[in-house]
Amino acid sequence: MIDSNERFLVGKFDDHLLLFHKSFLQSYHYFCQSCIKWKVSASFFRLLLFELSESRVFERFVLCLARTYNLSAEQDIILKLRLLQPVYDAIDYKWNYRIGALLQRAVVMECLFWSLSTLGGAISAMADYISSFVDQAKMISLKQLQLAMHIGDPILISRCYLFIAMSLAQRKHYKTAIVILRYVNLNQDKLVLIL
Repeated sequence: MIDSNERFLVGKFDDHLLLFHKSFLQSYHYFCQSCIKWKVSASFFRLLLFELSESRVFERFVLCLARTYNLSAEQDIILKLRLLQPVYDAIDYKWNYRIGALLQRAVVMECLFWSLSTLGGAISAMADYISSFVDQAKMISLKQLQLAMHIGDPILISRCYLFIAMSLAQRKHYKTAIVILRYVNLNQDKLVLIL
């Protein structure tokens, strides 16, 4: 945290933005021909430093200061900034709540996908021995595909199409399974639901 009584010097030397503490200010003050004093808020201070890091913005800023305070652009200019209040990082609670909800939703969807994947693998393995499990494996694969489409991960979508093709192969629909696999192989970048 920066105290509100702190003073800073903003300067640019050899295309580098520098921020100096008041101790440097006191030692450098007698070399400088012009000194401008501003009282600014902490948010303005942050924005000023961010904008001044761009060299074009810095040059325009110096020209604007020179015009405003009737100075020559070739003169050294010291800009003394005194913060009106301490610098605190403001927390945007509404945005934090939104991002937290999105993150929680993504985690729940990933966990659901893992559960379906485990269940689908077990049922698919049982489908080799008991024919009633074949339809259940197909339904789980379709649910996984819907979830993968919702997540938007192309690798998960490709895996789900592979699971559906395996389910079709278990029911002896080999041609349809091959068509799905070829489609996924050719259209990996633009996968859409084809069933």
